[in-house]
Amino acid sequence: MGNLAKKIDVVGSTIKPAIEFVNKIKSGEKVVIAHGHDNDTICSAVVVQRLLKDFKGVDAELFPLGDNFAIREKDADGIAKMRPDHIIIVDIARVDEGPAQKILESNSTLFLDHHQPVKMKNVIYCNPRLFEKGIYMPVSYVVYKLYESFGDPVRVAWIAGVGVLSDHGVSVSHDLFEYIKKIDPKLVGETDFREEDLFNYSILGTIAKIFDSARVAEGRSGSVIATRVLSQVKSYKSIINAGSEDAKKLMTWSEIVRKEFKRLVTDFNKKKHLLKGDIIFYEIPSKLSIKSSLSGYLAQFYKNKVLVLAQKKDGNFDISFRRGDDMKTDLNKMAKKAVKGIPGGEGGGHEAASGARIPIKNLARFLKQL
Repeated sequence: MGNLAKKIDVVGSTIKPAIEFVNKIKSGEKVVIAHGHDNDTICSAVVVQRLLKDFKGVDAELFPLGDNFAIREKDADGIAKMRPDHIIIVDIARVDEGPAQKILESNSTLFLDHHQPVKMKNVIYCNPRLFEKGIYMPVSYVVYKLYESFGDPVRVAWIAGVGVLSDHGVSVSHDLFEYIKKIDPKLVGETDFREEDLFNYSILGTIAKIFDSARVAEGRSGSVIATRVLSQVKSYKSIINAGSEDAKKLMTWSEIVRKEFKRLVTDFNKKKHLLKGDIIFYEIPSKLSIKSSLSGYLAQFYKNKVLVLAQKKDGNFDISFRRGDDMKTDLNKMAKKAVKGIPGGEGGGHEAASGARIPIKNLARFLKQL
């Protein structure tokens, strides 16, 4: 089977149970969409929200989780108190065992994810990795194809494009970007769908940076505002033109992040540490939640290295793992190994991009276990 045919098969198999789940939703029922804070998850949430509105007549409520990649007991309790008929969870890697898991398993719940698969009972679980273990396919692309299965995705294509580009999944999603170029060539410009070019020379890349800046500058609260803008906006042009008070906030944060990003790139080049030959470690001196964006940007300049960037937050180090294009190191396994045996430590993610969290006092042990 060729690569294109294999991808089509994976997408079709992934979204089939989601199509069946959506078809069972009735007008007037209450649907809650739970999501994290980064661009892929908020774009996924909004695309699903619009799908339900456009094809089922349902006004789904968005529920921003406390954590970007996990559902904690507090989150599950909050969702349960909303008394939903259906729960849809997008781009979330982990669910705490115990009460949180039981709440989701006792409701009509749909998971749309692309991380390492997790075992959940009595839920509809959709993940392309169930059908192709090594595939990297952002959830924004999965829900774009889900929307497309119901009708013309013209209203959501640019939103899905922002999510896919932000999550570095352009290579598996060329049909999406071809469609965006067809309906609005200005969004992608003269680029040939290379991620670096799209980020640096397209309107879509500019929008991706604007939305990411909300999370970087203000954390969860900034992400909530960014999600609200995405949910309410009729055209990306009103974002670029700062057509609302929330959009003006996004533009202000974007400029703050741009300046901090430039400062940190300079600082990184001065203070980075080379560990074990192919690992570069750097502690980020910033109050902004910038580690993921910074590590993703820097990785393009270190083709044969693994970048490990750590940032202090609430008594812990939040850590981002990224690898250069020439590296084959499994960063999911690397992160899990590095936190093994560390009390309060957790880690994991994708082969090419992963994360971890450890108490500050355990940094030396973490570095030794890399």
